[in-house]
Amino acid sequence: MLLPDDIFLEIARAATDIGALDTGPGCTQPSRRAAMLFQLRDSYATKRALCLVSRAAHAICLPLMYEVVNINDPTRIISTIDALRHQGYGRWCRRLDVDVVSDDSGWPRGATNLWGILDACPYLDVLNITVLAVTRYPVTLPGRYNLPLSLLVQIAETYGHRLRRLELGGDTSVHYRGVEYLCARCAGLEVLV
Repeated sequence: MLLPDDIFLEIARAATDIGALDTGPGCTQPSRRAAMLFQLRDSYATKRALCLVSRAAHAICLPLMYEVVNINDPTRIISTIDALRHQGYGRWCRRLDVDVVSDDSGWPRGATNLWGILDACPYLDVLNITVLAVTRYPVTLPGRYNLPLSLLVQIAETYGHRLRRLELGGDTSVHYRGVEYLCARCAGLEVLV
């Protein structure tokens, strides 16, 4: 007996679900976030194994592989943009975690950053941006607001109708006008940290 593709996809989604799209109380606690990242790694191995069963299973389960995208290395942002935008995998991405260490090289500006990923993933529900600044000098104060207002405007314009959770962590700082703009434009926003 053959299962329809939609039913097989829902079974695979239920088998690999880790609550990554949760917006309930406590979803932003560091302990829950760390546990989710470990579960994500295990879940990804299961999804990859399901994709390797057959060509038909690969075609059905491929959306699960890109449902949650986690970027830890700034040098991989360009290859991730290529996969998400040019190969079309970004249409399946519902959660994007960017956890990068910046060497104070001005990550908000230029082509090798988050800006290109935002347009590549039009259906995001959850966006987490955590940037840790690491410099060679013992004491360097970051800019007063190191997250440009234009980036927040792009987030609001791209995901305003859909975004449910936005976390800006680490050494990021946002001007209060940017927060006001996000709250006004993102009607479905349940969690803003």
